[in-house]
Amino acid sequence: MKHASSIHCDELVSLPKSVLTNFIGTLPPHKIDELNQALRVALDIPD
Repeated sequence: MKHASSIHCDELVSLPKSVLTNFIGTLPPHKIDELNQALRVALDIPD
């Protein structure tokens, strides 16, 4: 990412892929792991 960013896992919304038009960047694997854990907590999905 070009600058510090955040994802609010407690404010999830569903969007069609067609509205996601501007690619910003990617997350390193350890950040994806953190995101997945936060989503499991937000959605009450067991590990």
